[in-house]
Amino acid sequence: MRNKILILLFTAIINASFSQISIDDSSKQVAQDISIPQESVFVSFNSNLLLTGEYFYYSVYCFNNNSKQLSEISKVAYVELIGKNEATIFKHKINLEKGKGYSDFFIPVNVTSGNYKLIAYTSLMMNTNSMFVADINIINPYKTNKETYIKPIKITDSVSREFFENKLINTESTLKEDKIEDSVQLSLNSNTFKKREKVSVLVNTEDENINLKGVYSISVRKKVKFNIPQKKLNEFSNVINGNNFIKISNLSGNKVSLPELRGELYSGVVNSKSNNLPVNNLKIAISIPGDEYFFKIVETNKNGEFFVNLDDFYTGDKMYLQVLGFDKDAYDVKLLNYQSVNQSNLQFNDFQINPVWKDEILEQSIHNQIESAYFKFKPDSLLLYKTEKLFQNKQVESYNLDNYTRFPTLKETINEIVKNISIKKVGNDEYVFAIQAFNFGTNTGVKPLVFVDGIMIQNSTKLLNFNAYDIEKINVYRDRFVFGLEVFQGAIEIKTIKGIDDLSLDSFVNVSEIFKPQIKKKYFYQIYNSETINSRIPDDRQQLLWIPQFSIIDKQAKFDFYTSDVNGEFEIVLKGFTEDGLPILLNKTFLVDE
Repeated sequence: MRNKILILLFTAIINASFSQISIDDSSKQVAQDISIPQESVFVSFNSNLLLTGEYFYYSVYCFNNNSKQLSEISKVAYVELIGKNEATIFKHKINLEKGKGYSDFFIPVNVTSGNYKLIAYTSLMMNTNSMFVADINIINPYKTNKETYIKPIKITDSVSREFFENKLINTESTLKEDKIEDSVQLSLNSNTFKKREKVSVLVNTEDENINLKGVYSISVRKKVKFNIPQKKLNEFSNVINGNNFIKISNLSGNKVSLPELRGELYSGVVNSKSNNLPVNNLKIAISIPGDEYFFKIVETNKNGEFFVNLDDFYTGDKMYLQVLGFDKDAYDVKLLNYQSVNQSNLQFNDFQINPVWKDEILEQSIHNQIESAYFKFKPDSLLLYKTEKLFQNKQVESYNLDNYTRFPTLKETINEIVKNISIKKVGNDEYVFAIQAFNFGTNTGVKPLVFVDGIMIQNSTKLLNFNAYDIEKINVYRDRFVFGLEVFQGAIEIKTIKGIDDLSLDSFVNVSEIFKPQIKKKYFYQIYNSETINSRIPDDRQQLLWIPQFSIIDKQAKFDFYTSDVNGEFEIVLKGFTEDGLPILLNKTFLVDE
């Protein structure tokens, strides 16, 4: 029964926003004894000491503290790199698939040397202000920081002390470090390699009690004298041993931040312009334009709030909001801004540089500059998402206007070229479109949907005078469509050549920038063979390999990579969790000679 109530509560609030929402008295009374499984986040990264001009790579693991396994609750995580005085270096939104996600950040030269905090959390974790915290230290060889002391470095890792600022995660791990080291190994085909040589690595265990099946990150990076040692096993295993639940009744006031169960969650509010009071029962059309555009219709509640769940891929970076129906200009529609967790309790370490590092910092900086200069020869590639279009599998009548004699306006183009669309006068100088249904004997009188580059357009009269020479294509759909409680007879898609100017839209359309998730990448993988081994393109990689999600499905797994033109000592670090929540941390060093 308890689980049924929990499911019903989640169903009732599934469209709630990432930002905190109100719970009315009746809902709160029902929720008094309902507990929601809490989550924990762990972030694995390639290094906690980097130079500007390098990439910071990271992988995110989100755990259900009840099951001790990867969480199926949240579909989004948030990762931020924070400097002193809450200065934000980057803020990323990460899509989670079965509790896992990843991304990267190129550290620009305007970032000063110092100690920074990496924080990560989900919307559910905001209720207790819990977050993953780790120290990231950056050296900028091009910019002087007066606060940097020229002394031997002394840095402590906040993660080794505690994962969460509010002390939620404090249970000691029952796993023994020596058992992991003795039972799981990294084996190399050699301990010394030449430049541009293949390195093969085997991960295996002979312990029948250890199930290696899981997902890990793999980093192969040059070790430097001023590098900070990697974390030990028992310093990150506690991530899965937190409190099991948070209770809604324990939350402050009537505010609660809900998990993003199906994707990104946004909220907004609609107020009357006449008295600035919230307005309920208004239908809001939401469009995100682009090659793969998003459209949904939602309704305001008694507090004038509306919520939208972005559960599919989209390409645009702006959200267009407008009230449907009459008197659209009488309302003020606003998208609420993203709110981060409280960062005021973060304590930063004094970052200190030793003068003896000068030569090594210079050498590393030169390698970075060379790699940057030849980046176009070693690009990462974006992973394409497969998604259904808004009118997927619907019969379409498409008109590419280059195939016809062009007319000056859209009105003339429709009258002369486009079939099954009519233009009707409904008032003094006001016109609407009508699309003929497949049943020609039926005149429904229901208006169609009209989109220009993925933006819903309600002012058909204004659109009729649109310059048709700027239109590339017109698509006509004659099916009946239902969005929310709104019914539309057909749809018209107009794709322009150069895009539509926001300033040309009606005043009742609110345009807001949105905080988009990071797009996943397939990272560059260097391969040498008999034809490329003598390539004259410099290879100054110090990060030889980064695999954010390396899956092991059996007792062993293999991977390989190639050394670069950089010699010295390199370290392989495999870090992650088995499907049973068992933390694994392995490392192995090797040498690259001249």
